[in-house]
Amino acid sequence: MIAKLVELRLADNTPEAIQLLQQQAAPAFVEWLASINKLIDLEEKMNQELAAQVHSVVSSFLLFMVLLCGISIAVGTTAAWFITHSITAPINQAMKIAQTVAAGDLSSQIEVKSKDETGQLLQALKDMNASLVDIVGQVRIGTDTIATASSQIAAGNLDLSSRTEEQ
Repeated sequence: MIAKLVELRLADNTPEAIQLLQQQAAPAFVEWLASINKLIDLEEKMNQELAAQVHSVVSSFLLFMVLLCGISIAVGTTAAWFITHSITAPINQAMKIAQTVAAGDLSSQIEVKSKDETGQLLQALKDMNASLVDIVGQVRIGTDTIATASSQIAAGNLDLSSRTEEQ
């Protein structure tokens, strides 16, 4: 059709070229415009569907992120509690033992359950308590020996005094 239109125009046959345009080209152009409009409508519909899918994915991702943050906070809080408890419980135990020893009670049974710094502290308190028990035992033996010797000296003095009086 385009070749015939060009041929008519070159032959200076404008009325027939106009008639050909009106009869064949105009309906084809209208059909082409209708196809373009259908394509535009289809693309708009596809864009709307794609936008809905993107919105759905973004909403799901946002929910996932909020859930992940919540889980992270819960795990972090739990871990912080366990770490704090694992540090403060042995230190509180060591403090109670030190207070008991300071009050003069050396009968505490100290159990060391770990090898970390707090376990080493408890072991040192246990060793100190055992040493104090030994020292107190030695002092008690010494005082018993002194008491016995004093009694013997007092008895000897009494005997000497009574013999001196007799003479």
